[in-house]
Amino acid sequence: MMTHSILLSLVFAACANGLRISDLSGDVSSITHYQSKDQNFKKIFVAVFTSHKDPKMRAELRSIWSPKYFGPNVTAKFVLCDRHQSLDAYPDLKNEMNTFGDLILLPCTGGYGKLSEKTMASVQEYVKNFSDHELFMKVDLDAFVSWNKFLKFIETNAGPHSYMGLKNNLGFGEWPFMSGGPGYVLGRQLAQQIVANFESLHMEKRKSWHWEDNMMGEIIWELTKLDPPVPVHMVEWPALNKAGNSVMGKTWGKYKWLTHHHLDARQIQCLAAFDLKNDDSAIVDCDTTKQPASVTIELGEHED
Repeated sequence: MMTHSILLSLVFAACANGLRISDLSGDVSSITHYQSKDQNFKKIFVAVFTSHKDPKMRAELRSIWSPKYFGPNVTAKFVLCDRHQSLDAYPDLKNEMNTFGDLILLPCTGGYGKLSEKTMASVQEYVKNFSDHELFMKVDLDAFVSWNKFLKFIETNAGPHSYMGLKNNLGFGEWPFMSGGPGYVLGRQLAQQIVANFESLHMEKRKSWHWEDNMMGEIIWELTKLDPPVPVHMVEWPALNKAGNSVMGKTWGKYKWLTHHHLDARQIQCLAAFDLKNDDSAIVDCDTTKQPASVTIELGEHED
């Protein structure tokens, strides 16, 4: 059997007190992101998984997914499926698309159990239209990304064959995979190989097809068994992926997580305020122990 060329390197990277972003969903002209103009971070395309049911949360978080927040080297798009669903049936969504230009409708079928289809459509969209970006990221709308820490980590650790995220050990097989909710990153050459080999692997017939992040791990595992094998560099980053994790009382310098899943809009806004100021001595007073108040991306409820 061909030796797997996966290199697993466990790497750990390491809102200001009283500061709030009270209207991040509105005008962002006053927001100053931390990234200075002379920094040259790797470019990353982000597919933010959302649904037709999420317009309120998108509105609340739109400024956080704006270049005004994370700088010019990140292109983030809210991604939805449009197969079997005419846009004319969703006039509000059509207006949102025309107004903001940050939504992409993908040729996939909605539904939580069909997220693998949406995931592959997102990677294909990246390879086809955004491959001038070195990296692809998939993340859920109800996740916070600490861009101040994240981009520095990516710049140091990411490469063309990277597979990065929070490692999950609850899969259907022997392959390792990164959890989808808090986000994972693919290097450009690895993403291109995934798209090039997807049809021949017949992933839709495999058990992992019903669990999108496990499916991605299996695809990558299979790529390492090709002749010649596709090189894969696995890097784990610190992330939170359970609802109710408390970060209250920590200093921002000790908030080590790059991504934090299962949050509502106000919880994400609170953490984003600390990320923007980036004061290591600030005491985090964001209550992330409460169940998310307005998140629809939950098991059995995700429409697309």
